[in-house]
Amino acid sequence: HELVSQIKSSNQKEVVLYVPGLFTDETVWLEKWIPYKKKKIRSRGIATELEAKGYQSIFLRFNHGLPIHENGKRLMHLLDILFQEMPDLRPHVICYSLG
Repeated sequence: HELVSQIKSSNQKEVVLYVPGLFTDETVWLEKWIPYKKKKIRSRGIATELEAKGYQSIFLRFNHGLPIHENGKRLMHLLDILFQEMPDLRPHVICYSLG
């Protein structure tokens, strides 16, 4: 319900739902400076870029101690609530996993 309030109160018309792989969080999508040899390289971050263009970001986190099917159930529960509260919402979805 907190997420629904956040989306409704934002001025953004487009929403992006970021779904991480296990042992990953939202930092994979955010701008950061990465040390490389004796300098730092800028990683622009897709979420940072899209937020600058007016997209609302929704970052999910998983409990890495739970079995995958439990995290899947929790994700579906969250989406059920989200779509019950905002039936016209059509978020863009970006996923990341190494597996």
